[in-house]
Amino acid sequence: MSTAAEYREQLKALLPPGQAFPRDPGTTLHDLLDGMSLELARVDDRASALPQEVNPNTTLELLPDWERVAGLPDKCSGTLEETLQGRRNALLAKLTSTGGQSADYFIQLAASLGYAVTIEVFRPFRAGSSVAGDVLSNGDWVFAWRIHAPDVTVIPFRAGLSVTGERLRVWGSDTLECKIRQLAPAHTIPIFAYGDATLDLNFVQDTYRSGANNTTFAGLITFTRSTTAGRFNAAGLFEMVPINQPRFDYDPLTLAPKGLLMEEARTNLLRFSAQFDNAAWIKFETTVSANATAAPDGTLTADKMVESTNTTSHTADQQINGTYTAGQVFCASCFLKAGERSSIRMNLYYAVGSTGGRQIVFNLATKSITSKDPAIPTAGVEDVGNGWLRCWFTGVVDTPAETRLLMRVQLAIGTTTTYAGDGTSGAYFWGADIQESASLLSHIPTTTVPVTRSADVAAVNTLTPWFSPARGTLYSEATNVGPSGTTIAQLGSLSDRILTSVAPSGIAGTGGATIVGSVNQASMQSAVGAPGQKVAFAYSTDDFACATNGVLIGTDTSGSLPSVSSLLLGRNGASTTNCHIRQITYSPKRLSNERLQAMTAP
Repeated sequence: MSTAAEYREQLKALLPPGQAFPRDPGTTLHDLLDGMSLELARVDDRASALPQEVNPNTTLELLPDWERVAGLPDKCSGTLEETLQGRRNALLAKLTSTGGQSADYFIQLAASLGYAVTIEVFRPFRAGSSVAGDVLSNGDWVFAWRIHAPDVTVIPFRAGLSVTGERLRVWGSDTLECKIRQLAPAHTIPIFAYGDATLDLNFVQDTYRSGANNTTFAGLITFTRSTTAGRFNAAGLFEMVPINQPRFDYDPLTLAPKGLLMEEARTNLLRFSAQFDNAAWIKFETTVSANATAAPDGTLTADKMVESTNTTSHTADQQINGTYTAGQVFCASCFLKAGERSSIRMNLYYAVGSTGGRQIVFNLATKSITSKDPAIPTAGVEDVGNGWLRCWFTGVVDTPAETRLLMRVQLAIGTTTTYAGDGTSGAYFWGADIQESASLLSHIPTTTVPVTRSADVAAVNTLTPWFSPARGTLYSEATNVGPSGTTIAQLGSLSDRILTSVAPSGIAGTGGATIVGSVNQASMQSAVGAPGQKVAFAYSTDDFACATNGVLIGTDTSGSLPSVSSLLLGRNGASTTNCHIRQITYSPKRLSNERLQAMTAP
């Protein structure tokens, strides 16, 4: 590339000879040629950049125009495309994509996007060609591809390949999944398997792997619960799950899977939880029309409570006799649906008469709390679809030696509970609970007597072939619904263990720990709980680290490892953590701190 001075001298050489065209510095002609040479040098410089800009691998200035022509960014553009390298990868993949149905084509496509993957295909089990021990991969498995990818793909900041303002590291796999799902043959079912994990329990996708073997929940996990228990199914309906069967819970509104539901043992102290017409519910200036509308479980079992025509309160009560002491915490809840009345007051009394209680007013139209007693610790409204709301609150017994609990549901107009009724207006009720708990747990249906739901207990009791006693990384993703327990995944027993924990939302206690002989070797559990929290705890002798939601929360360079023989899920010794577990994985490697941050990034 010629400089401006070189262009000036070339221009001088083109001038005719003679004194009429002075070339010396300081002359007008010299200054004119000097200005012209600057523009020629600029054009020369821009021309030298053209070969770089016509190549999608190296383009910078024309990258936005390249992307416009290629239709980028598109719906598959993700975290990696926030970087210059990621944008170039996406552009190259779009320009070179010719389409294909083979696994090799999609491996090359992933590579062009910056992902190193392999694809595993399945063949059906057939007599004569398969042998004992082969996976029974019949049915839809013959259409499945398992895409094996690193647990995290990182694009680091690199001189010459990155630009000012980019983060030092960017990671994610969202583009990979979107692009393969978008282009995969219509009959293909893509399944993504990440990282170095030798144990992968994915309760959202209902896929399980031990070592190199794919298996089922029952084939790997020992699960017990001596009673039935409730959940919302994939259709958004409440249902009871049989004894010793796990509960895969779903959001009743979005139908999104929430993972494996684990809960401690609890008792619904109320009788006839869905039969408000029963004499166990004492009505005052109300009548109850039984089985008036479809309940959250889809059956015609929800009752309507209708007000009288008198100017008074309109209620239904149920009293529970017993012995209650100061400090006990109870959670009262009920599924409510607006009729002509859309305000409901709920009361929880624990003393004789109308004193010593807590009260709260719910607005079913706005799905909110209108007013509540300041002494109520927690309360909430959960929309479960089809107009139904599960309204709940907690109360603390603050006087000793009480002999009863009383739950009252009351029709209201706004916050007014004493009014002249019209004899026809009311609201719908179903599924009432009083459980000794500081948070809302799953509904326990009852009839003639209170009913206890036993605790969920789940464990992987065989550590071979996936476990290494010398080092490892334990990962969990879960939501803790409280009130007690934080352990999500625990290798070992109460006195000798390696664990990850997720605390209830807004409460500290999320992280990882190692304990030997009941003595903490490394404890990093200072993070505050949040829904869907991701935790990764890496360990080897004298080398520990923990990250949660993309942040490294602690390291430790001193400590030994326990001897363990099982993996407990959502359980700390004899105590079950009330939680939804989305995924638990184990890698027999002490993954780097950077990897821990990347794999837990939100």
